[in-house]
Amino acid sequence: MNDFLKNLRSSQKDQKQRQSGPGRKNINTSFQTGTERRKLSDRRSTRQTQTQNQYKAADNISDTLPFITENMSQIAACAERFTESHEKLVQAEIEKNKAVEIFLQSLNTVLTEKFLPLFEEEKSASPRGTALSDGNESNTRQSKEEVVATIKNMRKKRATFAEIALFLKEQGIPTFSGRGEWHAQTIHRLCK
Repeated sequence: MNDFLKNLRSSQKDQKQRQSGPGRKNINTSFQTGTERRKLSDRRSTRQTQTQNQYKAADNISDTLPFITENMSQIAACAERFTESHEKLVQAEIEKNKAVEIFLQSLNTVLTEKFLPLFEEEKSASPRGTALSDGNESNTRQSKEEVVATIKNMRKKRATFAEIALFLKEQGIPTFSGRGEWHAQTIHRLCK
């Protein structure tokens, strides 16, 4: 029991020391009242700092205003140059389209004047003479050699595979199998 009481007393002493502490100062003795406090007249008012900040901002704006106007004039000049270059680009595109149109018209003229008469001559002529152009022998089968000769003859005159297939369809010449119709791919295979 004696030990118990000793421990209880020592724990109470420890708690008191922790509360007051050896290194702690008493609050009442550490501050002095009266003379150290600022007076109201010494304190800065928030209104004064606001007006001072406004004057500083106005000064900064007036200092930067020439730079802003110079930059705006440079932006306007750049926009004007951009517009001019865009107009030139549009004009060049129009001229390019006109040149392409003239080229295509010239090509159409050359094709209709030089190559169309050749194709029409081939169309009217047949390998057997005039019998096919009359349409009398459209149901009779031609031999494979005659059809191949017609195809090679047209190829020598620079007719395309599609034109040859169209010619054979129009003349009513049946395919070798007798089924289906002539296609450019079939003509291409026969020419190889």
